[in-house]
Amino acid sequence: MIFVLDMDGTLIDSNEANFLSYKDAYESILKENFTLEYNHSRFTFKDLKKYFPHLTPKQKQQIKEEKTRLYAQYLSYTKINQNLLNHILKFIKTHKIFLCTNAAKQRVEMIVKYHHLDFLSGIYCNESDNKFLNFLKHYNFDAKDIIVFENDDSQISCALQAGVLKQNIIKIGMCYETT
Repeated sequence: MIFVLDMDGTLIDSNEANFLSYKDAYESILKENFTLEYNHSRFTFKDLKKYFPHLTPKQKQQIKEEKTRLYAQYLSYTKINQNLLNHILKFIKTHKIFLCTNAAKQRVEMIVKYHHLDFLSGIYCNESDNKFLNFLKHYNFDAKDIIVFENDDSQISCALQAGVLKQNIIKIGMCYETT
């Protein structure tokens, strides 16, 4: 069997690091205070556009780029799901273990390095549509041979659409500890 782990919200809680990166990028580009408070939920580029509709396309792009540049200084705010990691490591000699994510490759590489996740058999950073379907095509794996660890219901639906068996999908909750 092949273990396929989602990153954000499953193996890694990166919500605070993501929020702080956006906050600093916003303040750096616009030279004004970021008025939102961190609430433990995921803050995304869509949220930036939603909460700050006055931003021009150029400002949004500058904030996005600055957020990427600043992210490394907030890696200490990311937390690994130690319970999941401990479970996965029991199978390291008998199973291939992949990270499959919609996150940007540069950020994924920073997080993997920071948390010493060098045991991974591979990392797949999806660029469009169904990450699980694209992962299966990329590695030429059979959907029946993978076990998915995922926190997001919409992504679980994607796994099912890709042919992953329902009994091979494990929904992960929020249970993070610092390492």
